[in-house]
Amino acid sequence: MSALQSLFDNDSINLLDPAAVQANRMGQLTPEQEQWLNRLHLGGLPIRQVLPLLLVLPVLCFASSISLMDGLESSWVALPFFVLFLGIVLWRLGPPLWRGVRRAIRLRADRQSGLIRQAGGELTYGPDGYAAQVGERLLFLPTDGEAGGLLPGVRYTFFFFEESGMALSAEQVGSISAAAVRTGLNRILAAANRYTLDDLAVNQRGEIGNAQRGRLLGRLGVAVLLLLAFAGMALAVAFAFFLAPDLEAWPVWLFFLLIFGGVGFSVVRTFLNVVMDLRSEPGVVEGPGSRHTIVRRSGRASRRVYFYDVGATSFEVPQRAYKALLPGFAYRAYYAPHARTLLSIEVIEAPYNLS
Repeated sequence: MSALQSLFDNDSINLLDPAAVQANRMGQLTPEQEQWLNRLHLGGLPIRQVLPLLLVLPVLCFASSISLMDGLESSWVALPFFVLFLGIVLWRLGPPLWRGVRRAIRLRADRQSGLIRQAGGELTYGPDGYAAQVGERLLFLPTDGEAGGLLPGVRYTFFFFEESGMALSAEQVGSISAAAVRTGLNRILAAANRYTLDDLAVNQRGEIGNAQRGRLLGRLGVAVLLLLAFAGMALAVAFAFFLAPDLEAWPVWLFFLLIFGGVGFSVVRTFLNVVMDLRSEPGVVEGPGSRHTIVRRSGRASRRVYFYDVGATSFEVPQRAYKALLPGFAYRAYYAPHARTLLSIEVIEAPYNLS
């Protein structure tokens, strides 16, 4: 593991560590807590959020310098595009960066005061992953959005820093109900993947809900627009060739033909899959649940893609929903059978040690 990876490796923290609970109850920290607090204090969270900005800004500066070297007139032409792109970058990265910096500042104040508070609450799921709900307050976990050993539907006493709202440890209150855990996790999965428990009930009856059909129709509309756009571009290229047939440039025309043909085939396939899904019953698969990510590359561009694994079947999910699925449970997933789009998912069996 590299030094950079070790700086960010907080997802293995066990918030239920009895030694940490005992130390926090007495207003103290364990050596392990001191260690990962130092990682956060030194900037683990802010650095993770500022890295994309640090990578993008040199590119913007280089582009602006090239524009200035081309002359003042061309730089004024490029300036609006530069400002627009910079605004988009700051809009996407600014808020999480500011939250991380503000959290680091408050964490420093907490460590200087040394005051540890405690309150009862439950595990919940927020925009950045799992968090602790204590009354009206949302505490963030030092586990990079992972549950840290905690379970939905279970009451805990949380020990936390007041100023930063960071949970340090948790102690279970009462016994664990497997039914309550399943219910709590089903609610979290529904909220994270943006369907309702009513949608889940409809899928359990072997039907696709009206709201889910609406989302499929939205994909159908996008497919139709893309199909029309690419058909228009293909006709424009064909018309240009008809007006000025240049047989010596056949590699260029072949290149355009292959591009339009490949994209058109993909759009037509998406269109047909959605049409067939609207007339079908949802597919069902069940089995042990897990997660994985892959990096898809297209030329120099790349993006990380997130998946739920249920048995041997994988479903692409939004990044916001990725950490909601807890490994160790058995799940039943309902999906559009042709587009292979996840419609809903439910817990059907809790780990053996919960029952």
